[in-house]
Amino acid sequence: MTLPPVSGDDARNPIARVVAVLSGLAIICGAVWTMATAHARLDVVEREQDALEVRIERLETTLHRIDNTVTRIDANVQTLSAPAAKDK
Repeated sequence: MTLPPVSGDDARNPIARVVAVLSGLAIICGAVWTMATAHARLDVVEREQDALEVRIERLETTLHRIDNTVTRIDANVQTLSAPAAKDK
């Protein structure tokens, strides 16, 4: 990124020099603004990702609880059906 050149007759014109400096500052401000908004968006995405990771952990915990419950139910069914099988 470079400032617009000031040469020739414009070099002696103070208004042209001020305009050149202001143009350069506008370019720099635009770049800073773009970087700031991109950083803010990145922060939002990171917070959403953290929230999703927490939800995934909760879902995994729930899934393990369901799996354990199904295992216990299956064991109870096996226990209850075992005497019936012996009677036959």
